[in-house]
Amino acid sequence: MARVASLLVTLQADVAQFETAMRNAASTIEKVSKSMKKIGKEMTKYVTTPILGAIGAGLKFNASLEDTTLNFETLLGSAEDAKKMIEGIQSITEAAPIMNIDTLSEGAQELLSYGISAEKIIPTLKMLGDVSLGNKSKFDGLVTAFAQVQATGRLTGEELRQLINAGFNPLQVIAEETGQSLSELKEKMDKGAVIPAEAVTAAFQVATSEGGKFFNGMENASQGFTGRLIALKNAVVELAREFSNPIFDALKEKMASLMEKINKVI
Repeated sequence: MARVASLLVTLQADVAQFETAMRNAASTIEKVSKSMKKIGKEMTKYVTTPILGAIGAGLKFNASLEDTTLNFETLLGSAEDAKKMIEGIQSITEAAPIMNIDTLSEGAQELLSYGISAEKIIPTLKMLGDVSLGNKSKFDGLVTAFAQVQATGRLTGEELRQLINAGFNPLQVIAEETGQSLSELKEKMDKGAVIPAEAVTAAFQVATSEGGKFFNGMENASQGFTGRLIALKNAVVELAREFSNPIFDALKEKMASLMEKINKVI
């Protein structure tokens, strides 16, 4: 009996060990399964998410570019002129990627709204962009102040302050070109002397021409770390735009078809 009891105890111990081993094995299998599922999700995230993000960015860029083109068609009265304007803006961003198409397009539309002729827009954008050194905030300020000067035909104290706040004092350039002192010019202006818009434009041109303080300002700024980072971002967006072109065209076609059906129902 003692021997039988001993065998039973040994058998029970073996069974217990077997059950423990099975539970451990099941636990391990479950952990591996969860890990594999997690890896699968991670792989999906790292592969699918960037692709969807690229498509989304490309679609957004295409939509924005189309809206801008349509706006220029309205302002210029011609699809061909709108195309030329976009190409001119793109030529600036290619040479100086620190500036993006949206910023330059908004500047162009503001200049046009103040009555500046279409053929002067691209050279003016280049000139103001160089003075801003590629800084969007300064560029926006320069565009508004410059457009107001051209609209009124003269430089007022308010526009002078706006230009100085954006980093450019046209009186300083005019003083250097005429041999007068800055204080003399400012005093004459305070007493009512007129600084014509043409003189302000000439001051910008001198400052941004070869040998001027702001010559190739945007291109030089594009060579720094920030400029290169923006250039890389713009290149990625352009790649995404090319990638999403067929999808964008297909969506437009589907939307047009859907609107046609809705209109028929109405």
